[in-house]
Amino acid sequence: MKARLIEALEKEQVRLDKIGRCTFDHTLTIDFLKTGSYGCDPSEVDNYPLLDSAINDYETLLSDYIF
Repeated sequence: MKARLIEALEKEQVRLDKIGRCTFDHTLTIDFLKTGSYGCDPSEVDNYPLLDSAINDYETLLSDYIF
C-alpha cells in the first residue's frame, strides 16, 4: 500500500509541477514515506498538510489517494 501511495503522490507532484504549483509538501511527504524522516522542523509539520497526514492520519491519507 505504501508503494502505491508514493506512486500516487509522485504522479500528483508531476502534474502540479507542470502548472507551476508548489510541491514541497509532496517532496517532504514522499521522502518521509520512503525513509521515515522528514526535512523540516517538527514544529513546522502542521504547515505541510500531506506530511502531517502521513505522520498523524495515515489511514485517511491512504483512503484519499488509493481507494
